[in-house]
Amino acid sequence: MMTLAALMIVYQGVALSQPVRLTPYETKVIELALISLLIGLTIGIIHLRARFKEIVM
Repeated sequence: MMTLAALMIVYQGVALSQPVRLTPYETKVIELALISLLIGLTIGIIHLRARFKEIVM
């Protein structure tokens, strides 16, 4: 799911380099994808630190 979101963001970034206007719906989808990506990364880091406390400092 997160990989799909990242691919969408990259694709939209490529699309943004051309003079294309995004609809408000598309920008909202990209915003939600970015937010979910950040939340996922944060949870992943916290999980790793809790799981491998003696390894990850």
